[in-house]
This record gives sequence, C-alpha cells and structure tokens, in this order.
Amino acid sequence: MKKPGVCAPGRQASSPPKAGAALSCATGAICYIKERTMKTYNVHVYREMRLFFPGIVASTAEEAATLAADMPSGAAKALEDCDGENLAALVGAIGSKDCKQSWMIDFDPVRALAPDLLTVLALALPVLQEVVRTRRLNDDSTARLALDRVASVIAKAHVKTA
Repeated sequence: MKKPGVCAPGRQASSPPKAGAALSCATGAICYIKERTMKTYNVHVYREMRLFFPGIVASTAEEAATLAADMPSGAAKALEDCDGENLAALVGAIGSKDCKQSWMIDFDPVRALAPDLLTVLALALPVLQEVVRTRRLNDDSTARLALDRVASVIAKAHVKTA
C-alpha cells in the first residue's frame, strides 16, 4: 500500500522516511517508497566482558585462569561490560515454532574461519613434510621454520580444545 506524504521542497525530513511514505523529489514529482513487512525478533548477543573472580588458589597463573574460566558467570564478584567486542548474535523470529527462522550472525569473520584454517593446516602439514623430505630440503632453514610453525599452531590449538 502506498501512503502519500510530502516534505517541503528543499528541506530535509527530520527523521528518515518510513516504509510506504512518499517524498517530494527535486523535480516536484512524488516518489513512493515500497512498504516493507517488518518482523519482530528476539536477539541474544554474545559479547566479550570482564568477570572478576577474587582469591583463586592455584599453582600457576594458567591454572588460576582455567579454574576461573570453568566457574559460572554468577560466581563472579564483579561483571563489567568493558566495551567488549560483539562476537555473534542468535536471532529468532518471534512466533516461529521451529528453528527455521533462527539465525546465528557472526560479527567476527576471522574467528569464524579459525576452525577451517586449522583443518587446512592439519591436512597440509604431512604433505609439506613429505615435500621437504623428498626434495632434500631438510637443510633449508626457511622450509624447516615454516613446518615447525605450522606444527606449533596445530599443537597449540589442540591443547586449548582438549
């Protein structure tokens, strides 16, 4: 449905035009904006935040961090937004009975690629090792360094996820 409405010539509207509204164009003609069907959504935003857990007793700083990370957020003495980065959002259309109208929106494309990159590195490492071995590049420090770094990244990722 088209709804007429005209802004005074040469004047900007005080707010953006709404769907279905008509604006006067520079030529004096009336331009219609198509009306859009708007939906209502429930949105869960996953955001970085800082949690404070005082008095963690541990042998090392890493152990203390791991113990605190395993605690529920409600156990934190303080919870600060700290302008944390928005990581993702789970968005669902209100009234939808199934998950067909639910979407996970990723705000960090690099983080989303990390699992795929790790898989590619893990698949490539044996191939690269074989190329170095068969081409007698074992003495090539650049090739050796590249292989060691790939192996190190894979090992670090598996330690974190284990």
